[in-house]
Amino acid sequence: NIYQNGSFSSSQTQTQTGGVANTPTPITFDTSAVANGVSLFGTLPTSTVRVSTAGRYEISFSIQWDKSGGGTDFVDAWVRINGNDLRDSASQVVVNGTQGETVLTVPIMADLSANDDIEIVFASPDATMAATAFPAWATPGDPYDRPAIPSIIINVKSVVV
Repeated sequence: NIYQNGSFSSSQTQTQTGGVANTPTPITFDTSAVANGVSLFGTLPTSTVRVSTAGRYEISFSIQWDKSGGGTDFVDAWVRINGNDLRDSASQVVVNGTQGETVLTVPIMADLSANDDIEIVFASPDATMAATAFPAWATPGDPYDRPAIPSIIINVKSVVV
């Protein structure tokens, strides 16, 4: 059995489809860091991560949340497999006001078939909630050098059972 893995991210800030509250929206990816039997599927940016081989996989994702509207509100994120919500995969965080960046990191295990498609979906009652990317910093002009902050990072890897 060959170890399958992939790591993908997005350099784009992403809001709910049409900027409409309570609209479940798949998050897209535009960058591949590693792709060995797990890959982005479709034209970039794409929301689909595809596994080539059946097996048990650890799916872990990290999303940087922010919103441009004031006040406090929550955002939910969950996993979809082949267009179907994966049971018990949702997590929720609360974002407090503008510049209230909050990171959600979720690890999930799932038994997948060859050519199964994985998506990460989010929704919030706040239409301004966004998976938010920030550019890299480079001195001079910034307090220190820092790599870019993707709006989402996903790692998918097969595990031995």
